[in-house]
Amino acid sequence: MKKENTNTKVFKLARERLFYHHLLILEAILPQGAVCKEYYIAHNITRPDGSIASIQYDLMSGKWLDFDSESDAKGSDIISLHAHLNGTRQKESLVKLVLLVGAHLTSERTRTLKDKLSIHLVKDSTKFGGE
Repeated sequence: MKKENTNTKVFKLARERLFYHHLLILEAILPQGAVCKEYYIAHNITRPDGSIASIQYDLMSGKWLDFDSESDAKGSDIISLHAHLNGTRQKESLVKLVLLVGAHLTSERTRTLKDKLSIHLVKDSTKFGGE
């Protein structure tokens, strides 16, 4: 039995975790796109003609196709799509996507914590004669 190295395990785990946030990622990297049934359809931002249906991402499987007549590129996950669009290696795309999702989740948590804190501050101020 072949033993997986640590990098492979980390990559697989990150890919699985990123899959749960693929719509957030797609809206960030392909903001002109739209959900159509089980697909996210967008134009390839690197393509000069801007054809709306040039990229198709399957929201159920994570597989994608770029219908560019020159390359007809395809891939199996959001990481490879990001790498394709940005001309980077998948390892670099993985890091960028983890940071993107982490930043979004952090801002969501911060907003939620601020909301909760402000509610508690209002409640506490009424206990002590505040408005």
